[in-house]
Amino acid sequence: MAQPSRPEVVFLALILAAVLVGSATLLWFRLAAPPPPPLQPVAYPVRITVHVAGAVARPGVYRLPLGARVEEAIAQAGGPAPGADLHALNLAALLRDGQKVTVPAAAPRLRRNSQRPGRVELIERRARAVGIAPP
Repeated sequence: MAQPSRPEVVFLALILAAVLVGSATLLWFRLAAPPPPPLQPVAYPVRITVHVAGAVARPGVYRLPLGARVEEAIAQAGGPAPGADLHALNLAALLRDGQKVTVPAAAPRLRRNSQRPGRVELIERRARAVGIAPP
């Protein structure tokens, strides 16, 4: 095995010295850098604001706790008004901040008045009078 010449030894010594100096410098700057600031907790809203409208006793804007449901918003607005159609709503749905809850009024029930003939009955009577059998 041949021994390295003097220039080769000097060259290897310079490379080793450069690696050592670079590592020491990097380590020095890492230790000297200030630690990162601690993470701040994220503030979530504790209360939400919802608008309750429609067939309720007192429509308006209400503040409710986070995680409140539609049923609680209607209760906060004084409850449903007479004739409110609560079956049209999902009372168990979670509310979001800024949401509008509209309580619909129940559709009026149509009463059948047997004294006034409907359009179909009139057509059938006319068909019989002319001699055409109704379908």
